[in-house]
Amino acid sequence: MSAGESEPEKYSIDEMMERLKTRSSGDPATDGELVIREDGTQAVKVRKRKRRSQQPQKEKAVRQRRMRVVQIVSVLVLLLVIAVAAVSVFVYANSAPYRNGIIAKVTSSTGAKVELQQFRVNPVGANAETASFTWPAGNALKSVTLRGVSADVAVASFLGNAWTGDEVLAREGELHLAGPQSGADLVAQALPDGKIPVDFNRLGVAKLNMWLGERTKPAVRLLGTEASFYPRNVAGRPELRLNRGELKIANWPAFRLDRARMEFRGQITDVIGIRLFGETDELGYFELSGMVNPYMPEEPSTLNARLEGFPIATVVGADLGRIFSGRIDSREIADSNYLTFTTGGDSAAKLVLSVRSGLASRIEFAGIPALLAISRALEDDWFELPVFENEAVAVIRRDISSVSITEIAFESKGRMAVRGEIHLAADQKLRGELSIGLADAMISTAPSAALAGVFKKSSEGFRWVDLVISGTGAQPLDNFKELYEAALAEAQPAPPKDGGDDFEDLTRPR
Repeated sequence: MSAGESEPEKYSIDEMMERLKTRSSGDPATDGELVIREDGTQAVKVRKRKRRSQQPQKEKAVRQRRMRVVQIVSVLVLLLVIAVAAVSVFVYANSAPYRNGIIAKVTSSTGAKVELQQFRVNPVGANAETASFTWPAGNALKSVTLRGVSADVAVASFLGNAWTGDEVLAREGELHLAGPQSGADLVAQALPDGKIPVDFNRLGVAKLNMWLGERTKPAVRLLGTEASFYPRNVAGRPELRLNRGELKIANWPAFRLDRARMEFRGQITDVIGIRLFGETDELGYFELSGMVNPYMPEEPSTLNARLEGFPIATVVGADLGRIFSGRIDSREIADSNYLTFTTGGDSAAKLVLSVRSGLASRIEFAGIPALLAISRALEDDWFELPVFENEAVAVIRRDISSVSITEIAFESKGRMAVRGEIHLAADQKLRGELSIGLADAMISTAPSAALAGVFKKSSEGFRWVDLVISGTGAQPLDNFKELYEAALAEAQPAPPKDGGDDFEDLTRPR
C-alpha cells in the first residue's frame, strides 16, 4: 500500500499544525518560515524570489551586434584607405616623373632610345598610343615602332622597382633591320647584368611590317604578319614567331608567309623554320632553315631550302613560268638546295635548287615556236603542249638580276625528250640551248618527210635537234624554222608551184 493510501482523509487542527512543524524543519529557503502573528495564529512566511538581473543570451546578442558594427566600420575605413592609396598611386603613375622612370627602365632593358606618346596607367594595366625604340648604328635592329600598345602590368609593379606582367600587346607596328655599322655602339645604354627591370612573358603585335635594308628601297619586306616575341622560351632563349604575311624580295616573285620561328643566342639567329606559299597557292610549300649571323654583314649566310609540290612559276617567275609550268619537289643533291645572302646588302641573294616533278604532279613544256611546228608536222596535238610526269629534273638558279634553268632532263618515253638550259636576264632577254628529241618511231612515221632532215642525230632511242633559244620572256624565239626550211630545201630543191609544205603551213593557225 502506498504512503498516500495510509494517510487519513481528515486531519485535526493539532495534526495539521504538527505536519506544518515537520515541514518547516526542512529547507527554509524552499518551504518558507513558520511565524506567529500578533493574534496568536501561525503562518508560513515564504521568501520572495527575485528576478535575475543578468540574462546571458541577450547580453551575447548585444555583444555580437557591437562586434559587427566595429567590423563594418573597420572594413569601411580600410577600403577608404585603400581607395585613397590607389588613387594616389595612379595619380602618381600618370605623372611625368613616373613616366620618365618607366622610359628609363625600358631603356635599361632594351638598350634602345625610347619614346612614349600618350602614356597612361589604369587599374588593369598601362597603355600608350605610340612606343618607339631606336638602336645605335652598330645594331642590326635599327628601330621598332608600335601603335595601340597595352600592357598587362602586375599590381606590385606600380610600387616596386621592376615592371612585370604577362604580356604587352600592340595593334600594329613596324620593324626595320639593316646591316650593322662596324665599330659603332650596339646599345644606347649598357644592359644590366642581373634581372632586367622590365620583364614580360610575351610581346605580341597583331599586324607587323618588317623591312630589311634601306627603307626607301628594301631588299626584303614582310607585310601584315602577326608577330609574337618571347624573351624566354622553354629552352631559355629569346624566340620570335611569325604567322602569315606577304613576303616581297626585290626582283623576285611574291611569296606568302605561312609561319616562321627563330631563336636568338647572342648575335646568332637560328632559323628553326620559315614556310612559304606561292602568292595564290597553298597546295605546296617552300621551307628555309639554318643559321644567320647579322653582325657579320660581309660574310654570306646560308639557309637550307626544301620544296614540296611548289609551283615552279613562283620560283622562276612568270616569264619562264610560261615555258615550264607545274609543281616541283626538291632533290637531295650535294651543293644544292640553299639560299645564300649577306645581311649587309652588298651582294644579292642567290637561290640554287635541284628539283624534279612533284610525285602527284607533272611538268609542262610550252611557249617556243618549235613545239607548234612539230605538233603540226606529226599531226599530234600532244607535242604542242608536251607533259612530263615521271622523268623530269632540272637545276634552278636565281639571283637579283637573272634566273636560269639548267641541267634540264625531261623525258616522256616513246614520244619526246628535252635536254639543255635556258636563261632569263634582268632585261628580259632569253638565251639558251635546248636539245629536243623525238622517238625514232615518230620520225619514221611522220607525215612530213622533212622532219628526218631536221632530227638527224640519234641516241637513247630518240632523234635529236639542237635549238638556239632567243627572244624575250614574253615572246620566246628559236631557230627551228631555219632548220626546217633548210631540211625541206634539201629534200625538195625546187619548191612546188602550189607553195609546198613550208614552215608557214605548219605554224599557220587552223
